[in-house]
Amino acid sequence: MILPLFRPVGPEAPRKEPGLHVYAKVKRFSLIAFLLAIFHANMAPAVDLVVVKSRQLKLFDRFLEGFFSVFKGSHEELVATGSYADPGALEDAVRSKSPKAILALGFASVVRLKSRISDIPIVFGMVPNARQKRLAGGNVTGVDMEVSPYAQLEAFRKLMPGLKKIGLIYSSKYTGRFARDAQKAASSLGLTLVAEKVADRKEVPAAFEKVISSSDAFWLIRDSIVMSRQLFEKALMMQFERRIPLLVQSPLLVKRQATCSYAATYRAQGEMAAQIVNRILGGQPPSEIPIQQARAKLTVNLNSASKAGIKLDRGVLSDPKVEKIGG
Repeated sequence: MILPLFRPVGPEAPRKEPGLHVYAKVKRFSLIAFLLAIFHANMAPAVDLVVVKSRQLKLFDRFLEGFFSVFKGSHEELVATGSYADPGALEDAVRSKSPKAILALGFASVVRLKSRISDIPIVFGMVPNARQKRLAGGNVTGVDMEVSPYAQLEAFRKLMPGLKKIGLIYSSKYTGRFARDAQKAASSLGLTLVAEKVADRKEVPAAFEKVISSSDAFWLIRDSIVMSRQLFEKALMMQFERRIPLLVQSPLLVKRQATCSYAATYRAQGEMAAQIVNRILGGQPPSEIPIQQARAKLTVNLNSASKAGIKLDRGVLSDPKVEKIGG
C-alpha cells in the first residue's frame, strides 16, 4: 500500500467532526463566564444613596451642602442629562449602584425616576409647589421649596403693618393651588389678595398692570409661566417709583433689591431632606412621611425699603433671627 506524501486538501479532504470533549469544554467555559458575571455583580458595592440632579446648578450645590451636613452615609451622584436624559438609561444607571434610597433634585429628575422605579424610596428636593404637582405617594416623598402661603403673608403683614392689598399673578397649571390657599390665608389675616390668572407669558404684562394699579404690594411667586427677569425688573421699578414693596420667595432676590422674602434657605431644605433620608434608612416607609417644609426665615433689604420709602416694623427688625441686608 502506497501512502500519499501529502494530506489531501480542498473539497476532497475529510472533515474532522468535533468530538464530545470540545462541546464539553465550550459548555464548561460558558458556565464559568456566567458564574463570574454573577459574582462580580454581587461584589459591586451597594451605596446608601444615589443623588440624581436634573442638571448642574449652583442652587443644587447649596442644597447639598446642607444635606451632607446631616447625612453621613455612602453616596454616588448622577446628572440626568446627555444619555441619562432617557428614563430607561437613568434607571439602569441608578440600579447599577444598588442604592437603599434615591435623592432626586429638580422636577425633571423626580418625574423620570418616579415613572420607572417603585421599589426604591425616592426623596425629592428643589421642587417648587410640590403639593400641586402631586409627586408624593407610595415610594416618593420630599421637601417642598415653598413655605405655606399663610406663613408668608403673616410675616409680610407683621413687617409692614400698613399692608392691605397684595397683588399676585399665577397660572392654574403651576400655582393654582397655591393661589387658592393664599386667597384663604389672606382673608383670615384681614388682607385682600388681588389675584390675576394667566394662561401664557403673553398675558403677564397686562395682568401685572392690572394688579399693580390696585395693590399696596406685589408678591412675585415661583411660577414657570409668570416668573421672568423682565417681570422682576418691572416690579423693582414700581417698587422704587410708586413705593410698592416687592415680596418674593427667595433670599437671593432680596439681595437683588426686592423688599423681603419669607422662605427656607436652600441649605435648610437640604438639611430637612437629609432628615427624611435618615428616617427611611432607619426603617420608616416613605409612605408614612408626608411632604415636609424646611424652617423659614425673614430676609429684608433695608436699603431697598429706605430708598422706596417703605415703612417697616422696628420690633420685627430687632429680632436676631431676621436676616437684614444693608442698612
